[in-house]
This record gives sequence, structure tokens and C-alpha cells, in this order.
Amino acid sequence: MHEHGSRDWAVERIKPFRADLWDAVQLGLQRYQRHDVQDRLDYNARTSANILNSFVLAEVQKRLSGHKKSRFIERNGTVYHELNGCVLWYKGLGADGKPSNHPSGASDDLMQGTFPFKEALVLLLVGYSYDSLLSDVKGVEIRRYNAAGNIEYYIELEKLESNKKLVVMPGTQLPGKTAKRRVRIKMGPEQTHIHTEAN
Repeated sequence: MHEHGSRDWAVERIKPFRADLWDAVQLGLQRYQRHDVQDRLDYNARTSANILNSFVLAEVQKRLSGHKKSRFIERNGTVYHELNGCVLWYKGLGADGKPSNHPSGASDDLMQGTFPFKEALVLLLVGYSYDSLLSDVKGVEIRRYNAAGNIEYYIELEKLESNKKLVVMPGTQLPGKTAKRRVRIKMGPEQTHIHTEAN
């Protein structure tokens, strides 16, 4: 049994849903890309971030709304996701790797790792980033912040592509099903050093 709120505890909670989280970020971007290119050029950074976040949340809700360990909570105009004993706060990450927030009392509390609406739950930020052209997912991280507003730990999700080559014998057909893509949790030595963020 892992200590409540620890990195290993969080990994245990997130692991069954890691592919759903990654796919929601990917599908949210695909929905954004369907907007007219000329319209997207007129969006400022805040508008793009708001639209992307709305699409990511919509995709997560499509995938996990009926799940018994999943519940969505709306407070102060923000949707939080209670999942398997923790609360997820979905945020796009800027070029500096930090979540973009409008300064408010609630966002200050959240950036200190507390969920003021249900204190017993552990708050984890699901941070996602896209490339500069908004054409592909760069990364998805689950972060826990401490009372000083610094990252206590983070968990990276990584999409693994199958590099198996399919050899088809003459006179046979290709299988109807393609190889499954997986998402893994990076748990190597790279996780032992955390870069603290200046406020």
C-alpha cells in the first residue's frame, strides 16, 4: 500500500486510465484543427487555450462519464474530474512548461495542491502541451503541486508506437485489425530530479 498522495499512489490511480487521458488530449486537438484555418489565425493565445481545454474536457467526458470511478465536478466555472480517488484539473502548458492561469484565489489554492471543494481528495494537474503549430501532442504530464506552489512530483505519459513490420505471405490478406498503440508511464531515474518553478 502506498502513502496517500505519493507519486506511487498517484501512478496506481492513473494507470488504468492513461490511454484515455492521452487520447482525450489528442482528440481535443483534432477537434480544434477542424475549425476554419482563417478563424484560428484570428484567435489569440488565450482563446486557443480555452477552446483546446474545452475540447479536451469534452473528450474525457465522452470516454469516462459512465465509469463508476469517474465523476465530473463543476465549481467556479471550471470542470474538475474526480477519478479513482483523486481530482484531475486539466490545463494546457505554455512554452515555459507552466500552466496558464488567470490569477484568482481559487487558482492560487489549486496551484498549492489543495482542492478547496473537497479537502480529502488529492489534486493532480493534467498538463498537456502541443507543438508550436498545434499539429501534434508534445506531451502529457500529471503533476502534484506542494504548498509552496512548486512541483512535488510529476508523471509523464508517453505514447508508444508499434514498430513491428507486418509480413504478408503471397496469396493472403492483410488482417483487418492493426497493432494496438499503447501509452506508458515513464518511471525511470529522470523522475527523481524535479525542477522547481519560480512563482
